[in-house]
Amino acid sequence: MKKKIIWVTPDYFIDCDIDIIPKLLEKYDIYWTVMIPSKDARYNRADFEKFNGIDGLSVNYIFCKYRYRDPRYLFTYFAVFFNLIKQKGDLYYLNYVPTPYFSILAILFFNRKKTILTAHQGEVHSGFNLQLIYRVVYSITYNWFRINNLFSLSQSKLFQNKYPSNKVFMIPLALKSFGKATLPKDNNVVSFFTFGSIRPKKNIDLLIDAACLVYEKGFESIRVVIAGACENWDFYQKRIKYPEIFDLNIRAIDNSEIPNLFSENHYLVLPYTVVTQSGPLKIAFNYNVPVIASDQPGFSDEIIDGVNGYLFKTGDVKDLSRVLINVIQTHNENYERLRISQDKWVQDMYSDDVILNKYVEMFEKIMLNK
Repeated sequence: MKKKIIWVTPDYFIDCDIDIIPKLLEKYDIYWTVMIPSKDARYNRADFEKFNGIDGLSVNYIFCKYRYRDPRYLFTYFAVFFNLIKQKGDLYYLNYVPTPYFSILAILFFNRKKTILTAHQGEVHSGFNLQLIYRVVYSITYNWFRINNLFSLSQSKLFQNKYPSNKVFMIPLALKSFGKATLPKDNNVVSFFTFGSIRPKKNIDLLIDAACLVYEKGFESIRVVIAGACENWDFYQKRIKYPEIFDLNIRAIDNSEIPNLFSENHYLVLPYTVVTQSGPLKIAFNYNVPVIASDQPGFSDEIIDGVNGYLFKTGDVKDLSRVLINVIQTHNENYERLRISQDKWVQDMYSDDVILNKYVEMFEKIMLNK
């Protein structure tokens, strides 16, 4: 008889779990609770239709009408967790960010010896809002739930330094697929793109400034695609000196649009100033798109310069422009070689067998109390 895993994922981490869970069903039964906000949801119920009728998988949808910091969320968590305890799982896997209301009830409801709580950050970093509150909440939560799954080497080291008594498993985030692409690349230009919600720590203004520098130096066969929602786009718009080289799509990008965004452009650019691990990076690896990123540990853990992408000095517009120029100059002779090299590296590091074996090893050790 298969063991039963109770799995909880909020909307903002669904892309971490949606491809892994079905592949684990050969070994485990999974009761998956998906918590979806009623406003600005990244996923909706239709995204899970492909799971209907799959043996061993039950998907429980919770539509949340409050903000995560709303005290009424206590009642939501109480109802959800009470239901999960009734499911009588052999193991509980909570892919959740600790928050005051979540942590209080999780501590009350779940047996910590049978619970894995993920950590996507090794520590509360400068990108957090309400840093003092989160430092307290993280400390309380991770000192209670001492079995943890992290997703990058650099964050695991930070986490283990802070919580040396915890049992930590490091499993790289799996590749992220959003379906098949249908659009070809336009080889008349070299296209660089970035996508996702535009926030200060993502440093998109650096990409804009670097692209303008490249254009000023006479490299006119450049196109920069910026796709994603932004609350203060005027700040970025003012930096665009040469609108003719920019393709702007400033709005929320639907999941169905992601495959073609990757298929029709050449290089994903991630100029972040702070990163723990990156979802767009794993999408790029899935669609065999080379990446240009800042040399933050969350990127340098996984990007080998010249093998699956390129790195530049964080926050250095001249160094980013240098990389962009080098890429443009060598694009014709190097691009396919880079893609072949990236594909081999990805197969070695992120094949289904490699990732699944790490999950199974983690689950078995906890269920056997090793």
